[in-house]
Amino acid sequence: MLALLWSGSALGLVPSTHWRRFTDLHAGEWRGRWSTLGPDGTLLDEISAAQRLEVAANEDAATNTLIFVSQSVRSDCLTCFDSEETKEMPAGSFAADTLPYYVCGQGSALGPRVLRSGAMSFEACVRHGDERVRLTAQFAPEPSADGSAPVSLALGRVTFACEALAPAAAALAPAMRDVPLDWDGIWAGDRHTLVAPPSPAAEAAVTAVTGASLALEGAAEATLLALPSRGVSAVLPARILAAQPALLILSWQPTAGTTLRLEASVEALGRSVLSTETSTVMSPPRLLKLTVSKLRRE
Repeated sequence: MLALLWSGSALGLVPSTHWRRFTDLHAGEWRGRWSTLGPDGTLLDEISAAQRLEVAANEDAATNTLIFVSQSVRSDCLTCFDSEETKEMPAGSFAADTLPYYVCGQGSALGPRVLRSGAMSFEACVRHGDERVRLTAQFAPEPSADGSAPVSLALGRVTFACEALAPAAAALAPAMRDVPLDWDGIWAGDRHTLVAPPSPAAEAAVTAVTGASLALEGAAEATLLALPSRGVSAVLPARILAAQPALLILSWQPTAGTTLRLEASVEALGRSVLSTETSTVMSPPRLLKLTVSKLRRE
């Protein structure tokens, strides 16, 4: 049986300015609806859940906790209250000197990284005010015909998390708005660009955007997934081929005249570091470029 391993690390020392950007973007308790889709767009699961990032006072460290609803009771009288029971699950911690997040304008990226299963995961996030949308996409290795090192990664499960900041006592209500997808018209705003592997101390380059069209269509080898009622869509590669850049796009319209778009170029299966009869060690996947645009309809 072929075992696929990955070699190397993309982490480096992260100065406090990068840490502050990260905590400004993600600190707090984010509650909403997590929707998981298959690569064909089929809705597989949808739950109310939350993520809490607690930053220690005067320390470059933070703890990450996931919160799930275990039981929910809805009242049927005017003077009663709904109630929910939740379960919390520790999900690790972050430190400034090993921070794996890339922060770019009002967005961020985690990964691409390799899971214990051998699959590759990539998380993208964009924020508008006290709301945000997170996308997590997984890609599974596809072995070659002769059973040697994989030559591609196939798109698997994709999760959209539509969330809002909420006080700890608030119910896990989904963050939803009736904002259908509408890319018509001309758009303008600003674009932040980070070329990877970035210097952790570097600021993203900012450029003005004018006269832009936001028509979003899936390419021949890409998959278009969307939650139209929440103004969220993504274009993801159906397959990531070895050593070839692949583009992932997350778009969100928090209001009818505002669009946030994150574009990430990634590369995986770049080269074989070591190969034996039972395993192949590959160079780690990497983020080539990250762009986050915040645009208004003109």
